[in-house]
Amino acid sequence: MEGMTTVVVVHETASPSVRRLLALCDEHVTILKRASWGRVDELVGFSTVMDCEACELVPDMTLPEQPIVQSRKAFRRHLHLLPAST
Repeated sequence: MEGMTTVVVVHETASPSVRRLLALCDEHVTILKRASWGRVDELVGFSTVMDCEACELVPDMTLPEQPIVQSRKAFRRHLHLLPAST
């Protein structure tokens, strides 16, 4: 899905009661599906306005002469940690 991110609720295997809402690109969803340290709890949907949060953790490798696209962090201010269910 070019240009879209997958929005999922995930947890670490070591802390199953702590869940996070994440937007991930296809590559990072595939990595998470294969990972032993985390699991997807729920598929929430797809987004064209949210960037992959895992990709943003990678250091910016753009060349100085390339224009820098403004980040969409302003769109993520509404996201919060989900309460742990007991």
